[in-house]
Amino acid sequence: MKKNRKDAKHTTDKGRTILGKNGKEEPRSAKANWKLWKAIRDLTPNELEAIFNIYQDRFNDEEYKDKEREGKKKQIIDFLARHSVDPRTDSPHTAERIASAIDEAGVNIENKPVEQQISKVIEKIKPVLPIKIKTKKLKIRIPAEHTGRVYGLITEYKESENWLSNGELEATINLPVGLQEGFYDKLNSITHGSAITQEIKEE
Repeated sequence: MKKNRKDAKHTTDKGRTILGKNGKEEPRSAKANWKLWKAIRDLTPNELEAIFNIYQDRFNDEEYKDKEREGKKKQIIDFLARHSVDPRTDSPHTAERIASAIDEAGVNIENKPVEQQISKVIEKIKPVLPIKIKTKKLKIRIPAEHTGRVYGLITEYKESENWLSNGELEATINLPVGLQEGFYDKLNSITHGSAITQEIKEE
């Protein structure tokens, strides 16, 4: 057993020599290339296979994350194309223009739900693309026993809050119209329909 552990460490160390720090391929000088050749020359077939597997796993992981980010980026672009407008003309933006603005602004798309990052994306692209989301202002009253879970749901859209003496929470939120149906579904699921909502008509 001790020999196996030693061999595993030995293979990993050689893998770092060949692939660079953290298993990633790095630019190499002539001297580094010579060291690389010496390391490869001494490897057994099993060690070569182990190193290849390390590299392949890392490559597959990065490829998977890239695909996840691209999928989430498309969801965000589709959402904005449906629910955003140019505030100067009140006309919609095309998906192509939105995608270009996201790239130009260097927006970091995260692998999390659209509703949890759409506000940050909009703020990032505003300097290069005048944009606003069609929203509805709502007043919500949440029973005390549900405030903990609901607070996380409304934080992204909250404009104001008022904690009542009985532990209930009254909050005013500005909710994107495109997220309204999903928001109500989550709110009713958490509170079992006990939350009270009222739309605030803006003059």
